[in-house]
Amino acid sequence: PDARKQLCRQTPPRPDDPDGPHRFSAYTFPVCTAMSILWVFSGKARTNEFLAYLSGGVSPTRIARPVVITGFVLSVICFLTIDLVATNCDRIAERIRRINIESRSVENLTRERNVFQKGLGDRFYSIPTFDPVFGMMNEPILTVMKPEWDRPHFTLSAIRAEQLGPDEDNLNWVFYDAVMRTYDEEGNLASYVRKDVLHESELDPPIEEQLNRVLRQRWRPAQMSTMELVDYIDLFRLQGKPTYELSTFLHYNISIAFACFVFSLLMCGHILRPASAGVVLGYGGGMALMALYWALFIFARQFSKDGHINPWLTAHGINVAFLILGIYLIRRNRAL
Repeated sequence: PDARKQLCRQTPPRPDDPDGPHRFSAYTFPVCTAMSILWVFSGKARTNEFLAYLSGGVSPTRIARPVVITGFVLSVICFLTIDLVATNCDRIAERIRRINIESRSVENLTRERNVFQKGLGDRFYSIPTFDPVFGMMNEPILTVMKPEWDRPHFTLSAIRAEQLGPDEDNLNWVFYDAVMRTYDEEGNLASYVRKDVLHESELDPPIEEQLNRVLRQRWRPAQMSTMELVDYIDLFRLQGKPTYELSTFLHYNISIAFACFVFSLLMCGHILRPASAGVVLGYGGGMALMALYWALFIFARQFSKDGHINPWLTAHGINVAFLILGIYLIRRNRAL
């Protein structure tokens, strides 16, 4: 359909804030996990306590087991923190910054371009130009997806739309040269209605009461939860838009959380030596491994965001590689 082709041509803008504050808070979980293990175990290695354990027949695997299990639990906590707590905190902080600190409101915000925003339920807005000051939208497209997110249920496209009403407290959106289409279960066109003037009261369900505020919420993958990212990816694929940036944030949310488990295994394999490692070699070597991990992590993430490498491979490939390295170090220590 024409409306769907027009929607496919709209490319969402790159997010203003590619790394929300919760991204940095997520880094603290694996970093603190690694530093805690290094701090405790380097002291034991310096006093040859590990040598006594190993001489008594206690294997490095048995010593590392409770630490690795704790790292897995921290990975789950980290993922829940990113997905449930920090994401919502980012949105609240953004609203406080814009309204209370910068003293900005809907009435004095500048014109927005290439607005692509999720409304209530399964509704999405795609607008090339949106002016909240004068209450105008150019070539808006409203899409209501089916619950399965595999095809559209309803689309509304118009040449332009503006807010009109008897007074400033009772403004309603009016769509000009509007075309409404509904689709059956197989995605085929079921009905087609064209109106020169369409009032929002004729829509079911009606438009959000605070549509200006909804459209002002910028497209920020860094502030989306896992389910929101999955929903947007499905919609982008349906519309033929690139999904590598959204997929990158989705996989790296999981990868960052899983890093707690990887670091616990890697640090145990590095520090559990039969001989004294010393503070410099033990703590410093662990910090070097951690720096190498984050360097590869950030470098690969940027390539996947640009679409050069598969996001799944870059996000989880590094974790798998360092996980194998940690297992190798523990097994090597066992053989010494």
